[in-house]
Amino acid sequence: MDNMELIWWEQFCLKATDLVAAALLERETEFAQQYAGKKAAELAKYLQKCAEDMGYTPYPVEIVGSGIILRNFASWDAAVLAAGLTPILPNLEPPPLSCTALYRAELQRQWIIFRDASSSQWKRQQFARAKARTKAKMAKNKLKKELSTGSRQKQEWEFAQLHAADSDQELYEFLKDEKRRRGKMMSPVNTVGFQYIIQRLGAWRTVMGKINAELKEERRIQTGLGTVRDPSNGSASGSKNHKQGAFGDEDA
Repeated sequence: MDNMELIWWEQFCLKATDLVAAALLERETEFAQQYAGKKAAELAKYLQKCAEDMGYTPYPVEIVGSGIILRNFASWDAAVLAAGLTPILPNLEPPPLSCTALYRAELQRQWIIFRDASSSQWKRQQFARAKARTKAKMAKNKLKKELSTGSRQKQEWEFAQLHAADSDQELYEFLKDEKRRRGKMMSPVNTVGFQYIIQRLGAWRTVMGKINAELKEERRIQTGLGTVRDPSNGSASGSKNHKQGAFGDEDA
């Protein structure tokens, strides 16, 4: 096993008992449906085939279908005799389910299913991470190219001059209002003042994450309460006109 398989095996071991039990129960149910209405002789023939494959007379715990066999015969010994098999000695104890070939085979089957599913998920995650890294690199290069132009540098300088007297909260409210106005994704590339904003407020993703969460909550409240309109001018009650560069208490 490689390192990933060892991790998956440890995860599988925590679920193995439940997975195997569920799979065996499903197989038992399928067997009962397959043999529903069948004669006892056909069940005896099935038991005989199981014994031939195993090389000895099985205990009920060792084969799939033992439940319906027991319901069709007075006892397991009766089913064994009907199948023409050598009876099990009465002083022998049946093995625990976990020690049977049936359990071990199902355990192996469940492990393969779990491993393959984990491998597929891991590959998808690796692909998604690689795609995200490529996307981030492209965005970084695009931003670098954009910020290197003379027109953008001038816009960044003008933005910094315009908002130099603003408090951090006022700058934050301006950015939040800009996001509200645009209604679409704001990135460093399409946001003039990006350099000044992160210098003042910190990481772009953190700031925008907080703003997006607050705007989402605003929309939730508006959806729940509805918007009250002022009959005199048709505007939303309680709202205020907002000009470019308004902050804090002037925001709606």
